Amino acid sequence: MKKRLLGLVLVCGLGFAAIGSAQTICGQPQSYNLIAGQKHDAGDIVIGNDALYIYVTFFAQDGWLITETHVSAGLNLRDISFGIPGRMPYKGVHNGVTTVSYAIPKTAFRGSTCGIIAAHAVVKKTNGNKTQEETAWGEGTKLGRNWAMYMGYCIKDCEAEPEG
Repeated sequence: MKKRLLGLVLVCGLGFAAIGSAQTICGQPQSYNLIAGQKHDAGDIVIGNDALYIYVTFFAQDGWLITETHVSAGLNLRDISFGIPGRMPYKGVHNGVTTVSYAIPKTAFRGSTCGIIAAHAVVKKTNGNKTQEETAWGEGTKLGRNWAMYMGYCIKDCEAEPEG
């Protein structure tokens, strides 16, 4: 199934994210919880693709704001930098935003239909004069002894659906 996205897109009923002037997202995007401090639901990670890119979008909610993001995609733990945020190739520092999106070339999966994605963020939430800052991960499979996680994703087919 193709969905035409013009400027802003509604993804899985979660909210709006700017991912480009006009993108064609194939199939249904996948949504994962963004877990802060190992116990707080700070938002969502939504993953979708078009014919060329895999889009990883962070959505903060419930007062959480994003100040830093790191993303890696590939076929194995080495490809995703073993979950070490500083080694992830897609990263950014943000000024307390609620949405961040990355376009990762589908070649990150090296010709495979399915792969893994690690999505890390630093988030903060202010209550009165107290600010809580936490590290956050897209909820998925744990990477080892720490609580870093990765998510599985299979590229959706971009073929047009038959009419009729």
